[in-house]
Amino acid sequence: MLPQWLKVPGTFLFVVVGWTLFRAEDLGMASKLLHRMFIWQTGVLPVGWLLLTGIIIVCAGLAHFGPNTFEMSHRWNSGAVVCLAVLFVGCMTVVYGGQESPFLYFQF
Repeated sequence: MLPQWLKVPGTFLFVVVGWTLFRAEDLGMASKLLHRMFIWQTGVLPVGWLLLTGIIIVCAGLAHFGPNTFEMSHRWNSGAVVCLAVLFVGCMTVVYGGQESPFLYFQF
C-alpha cells in the first residue's frame, strides 16, 4: 500500500500521461509530447509569468488551507450576490464572445 502523499501525485501523473496518449494522433506525436512535458528545455518565459506564478500560489493556498464547503456558513448578503452575478455574466461574455473552440471529441 502506497502512502497518501505518493498516491495523489501518482494518480495525477497517470491521468496526464493518459490524456496525452489519448489526444496524440500517433505514438510518434505522443512521444514528442511526453518528451516536452518531462524533459527540461530552455526557452523564453511567457509574458507575465511572475504575476501568473503569484496568482497560482495564492489560489493554491486558498484551496488547500481555506475552509471547505462544510465549514462555510453559506449566508449571502446582497453585495456578495450582486458581485457573483456580475462575475458570472463576465465569464459568460468571455466564453461566448471568444473564438470557437470545438469540443475534443468532435475532432475524431
